[in-house]
Amino acid sequence: MTYDSQTRPAWVPGAATGNTTQATITNPATSVFDITASGTIAGLFIVGGSLSTTGSGTGVNMKSDHTAGTLWSAATFTSGNVAVQNGDQLKVTYTVTA
Repeated sequence: MTYDSQTRPAWVPGAATGNTTQATITNPATSVFDITASGTIAGLFIVGGSLSTTGSGTGVNMKSDHTAGTLWSAATFTSGNVAVQNGDQLKVTYTVTA
């Protein structure tokens, strides 16, 4: 599966909600992936690092084919695998609970 982007969408955390025993953070803006080939997507991962224009880091400067950085989180979709085709858009919201 491929998507049309030179960079990976950034996960930008929103404000924490909850209380002192359990807090939740969700990205307020959906991350959008423009799909360019058919396939099946089972989940997502978040990689952290420093921002730079050389391809390492997170956010707008993270190259889509970059393999370095620190794996921060990985998860399967709660609704199961997602079948995609060329021209689809995969829109993702990610929530962290601690």
